[in-house]
Amino acid sequence: MHFVMNRSATFLLLCFLTLGAYGAIGSSTGESKYSVTLNIGEVLNDRLFVHLSTPTVSADEIEFQMPKIVPGTYNVSDFGRFVSDLVAYDTAGNKLPINKIDDNRWNIKKAQTLGTIEYYIDDTFDGEVGKTVFEPGGSNFQADTNFVLNLFAMIGYLKGMEDQIYDINVAHPGHLYGVTALDVLERSPKLDRFTARDYFAMHDSPIMYSAPDTASVQVANARIEVMVYSPNKQLSAKEVMNRNEDLFRAAAEYLGGELPVDRYGQLIYLWDGPTNSGGIGALEQSYSTVFSLPELPDSIIGQELRNITAHEFFHIVTPLTIHSEEIHNYNRIDPQMSEHLWLYEGVTEYSAHHMQVKAGLITPEEFLATMQEKMLESTNHYDDKIPFTTMSAHCLDVYESEYGNVYQKGALIGMCLDLELLEWSDGSYGIQELIKDLQQRYGAERAFKDEELFDVIAELTYPGIREFFTRHLESYEALPFEEALAAAGVVYKASVPTKTITFGKIPLGYNPNTGRLFIASLDESNEFAENMGYEVGDEFVSIGKYDLSDAQSVGRNIDAWRAETEGGDKVKIVVARKITVTSKRLHSKERPWRSIPLMSTSWSLRTSLLKIS
Repeated sequence: MHFVMNRSATFLLLCFLTLGAYGAIGSSTGESKYSVTLNIGEVLNDRLFVHLSTPTVSADEIEFQMPKIVPGTYNVSDFGRFVSDLVAYDTAGNKLPINKIDDNRWNIKKAQTLGTIEYYIDDTFDGEVGKTVFEPGGSNFQADTNFVLNLFAMIGYLKGMEDQIYDINVAHPGHLYGVTALDVLERSPKLDRFTARDYFAMHDSPIMYSAPDTASVQVANARIEVMVYSPNKQLSAKEVMNRNEDLFRAAAEYLGGELPVDRYGQLIYLWDGPTNSGGIGALEQSYSTVFSLPELPDSIIGQELRNITAHEFFHIVTPLTIHSEEIHNYNRIDPQMSEHLWLYEGVTEYSAHHMQVKAGLITPEEFLATMQEKMLESTNHYDDKIPFTTMSAHCLDVYESEYGNVYQKGALIGMCLDLELLEWSDGSYGIQELIKDLQQRYGAERAFKDEELFDVIAELTYPGIREFFTRHLESYEALPFEEALAAAGVVYKASVPTKTITFGKIPLGYNPNTGRLFIASLDESNEFAENMGYEVGDEFVSIGKYDLSDAQSVGRNIDAWRAETEGGDKVKIVVARKITVTSKRLHSKERPWRSIPLMSTSWSLRTSLLKIS
């Protein structure tokens, strides 16, 4: 990062104050760059005002565009639908003619005189239900509290002029602090100024503002910073860093002792209620990741956050430094998908777990259990008769419902390819070495051709490996689990009957007010849950002799109960259940009585005793 003293800081602050009145001001910089002005201290009707000074345009007409879709999301967002009251001005402050083409495009006439574009932008977290944007790829405007600024959800570009510099000026309340991977020009208690070399670099570096809760560490050549927004203080940045620091160090070692970036940020947004999308997860960027997760203490959510962290962190390699032309020259309005999601998502997912077992952070048994789970998910929930390259190329349309298999079968492809390469090389060359060779051959600024990658890998490794791709990716022949795993001394059987002790196949939630786990749904519950008499909302108090009401020990206690329980045992479960009490008031004899419902709620302990089958 570098810091520059800027004489115009006072002028910019005055601009923010003037723009708060939303007047039409022509303020072209006269330079070949964009200058964006935001004031997150002024949120009106859940919207922010965007002032965008534009570079010089040589054409008579030009399109202003908002992204329809951005890399890494693999679904259409139509960010232009969050724009309203868009106006363009010439350098003298006069309005220019505009024609809206569709949700994401506006045609501007007399563009040679264009100086400024202004509009309001809504956040996506509160967007229209049914047309939701997955929260890690969106924006949140929570006045005086939290701002998640994925800039591609807020700021557009002039068609064909995406390679211009973007300066981003953010006025903010003094109690809010912003973390981002953008280059910093200036920071002050109420004004931050950032810069990006082009639109991709800008959209690739989100910003999160909230009350400061950060932690940082130096890992190899990179500074890693964590920021957490936890509305009820259930999780802190220090806890996240304490849990994940060894993961970052193991990743650096796995990648050869040096990371392909010099800085990296984790922006973690925790929510204490329902979200529009209903999903949890993260969206990777080259230098950072935005997380959207339920607000839970480290004892409950820590391992899940760790697994997501490992996956997203490896995206700094694929596709952010190894990618095809479809990704490198990404068309945000009419994108063409690459055939190689097995590499971008699958190998990333595999490496996230493989790295942990190689570093001793998880056991070989835990690693194999994860791979086995992916085998079951891929087989039971996805169509295994679709060539993986075909599914990848059409994941936005024909095979949209099959996209989730990239995290299941995609990871298994990575595992089998790793084992095949190790078998060919007598253990000296695996997927780690392949990734390093691909990085040297390509890198962030040079893309490969989609149709050439398999041949390139065969050239870099062994000619015989080309058949693996022909049979298992370009066609739909089943992956060779038995042969591949046998080379590692692991016996694979396609089907073995097993029994697992569960609570009844129920998803659990967490109530921060009581500190207890509760039953979130019974939609897919089994016979055991039905016989226990569960109800949605029941909060677990104890199971057998083990206390489940303490968030810090609940995970350990459940594991201890499972370890000593066998089929046929009886189990006693105590839950707290909300009940509604209704009473009636009887009036005097002289007047007719009437019933007045007096509603109150209280917790009642319910005990169920059932034999485990």
